[in-house]
Amino acid sequence: MIKEIFGKVKIYRLHSRVDNRGSLEYVFDENTACFNARETRIYSMPKEGTFFGIHYREESSPMTKFVTVIKGRGMDYVIDLRKDSSTYLQWESFELSEENALAVLIPAGFGHAFISLQNDTIQLYSVDRSGNDAYSKHINYMDSKIGLKLPVPISEISDYDLSAPFVSENSEEISEEGKRKKDIHIQLADMKYLDSCIDILQNSDLGRAYFSDHEKATNMLTYAVEQKNVYVALDENEKCLGFIYYMTNGVFGSCPYLHIVAVKEEYRSYGIGRQLMKYFEDNASDSPSAKYFLTVDDFNPRAKKLYENLGYKSVGELTDFYKNGINCYLMMKRRG
Repeated sequence: MIKEIFGKVKIYRLHSRVDNRGSLEYVFDENTACFNARETRIYSMPKEGTFFGIHYREESSPMTKFVTVIKGRGMDYVIDLRKDSSTYLQWESFELSEENALAVLIPAGFGHAFISLQNDTIQLYSVDRSGNDAYSKHINYMDSKIGLKLPVPISEISDYDLSAPFVSENSEEISEEGKRKKDIHIQLADMKYLDSCIDILQNSDLGRAYFSDHEKATNMLTYAVEQKNVYVALDENEKCLGFIYYMTNGVFGSCPYLHIVAVKEEYRSYGIGRQLMKYFEDNASDSPSAKYFLTVDDFNPRAKKLYENLGYKSVGELTDFYKNGINCYLMMKRRG
């Protein structure tokens, strides 16, 4: 063992030897004597950015996982989900690769996630329970209470992981998505909310991709507020928790176009994005046959899934539309 994190998660370096025939690597040896593999799987990931997680087992129904990479590279994440722990919801990450030969043993009570860092990565994954006993619970990787940081954009993710619930720490009402509700009211933005909107934007994936320059973000949102195209989501204390920027005649001179919807990072598990989307659809057009348009970037599969759940359908793909190297999906929804 070369390292222990959170007092229970153990990181090993696999023993190997090389001779004229090639190399030999010991997966299970005296270092893992406490782990009895019952089921072993091989995951092949053709694309960089293939993501799994966050998966876990509670300590009341224990299962231990053994993870290593036998080809390529990946970033592995361990999240402390023990509610009585002083490090609850904290996480650590480390690279697993063919070159460094590291492996990790993850006991119950800890979440696990993994993202491939290059094409054709192959992961070896073993558990000490098999069949139905190996079923794990899951938490959404976008949960702001965890704040997972990914080194590369997600290219592939399962619907199961995309629709995972968010962490619930108390008895607040849980929505159908597993999100907590937050009472807000939405109104037309004025300049006093400009700084809040800029901060929310720049701390989003969209902002980091397109508006990392503060002057650029300021100029864009100043113009949008002056044109009365920005609406803010406010709590009972008039604190800005998110905003939406749309144009009523943004597509073909007649169809509503959603330019930006953004929510303050620590409130992204409260359903505010859905409420802003509903405001857009209720107020952007009076036509009973209105068509609503938006674009979503290929690095944001969760947003695309949300829009699909709201009835939007992809009607085209735009290569290098806003920025070279980033493709967008053009999506449309018909009213009624």
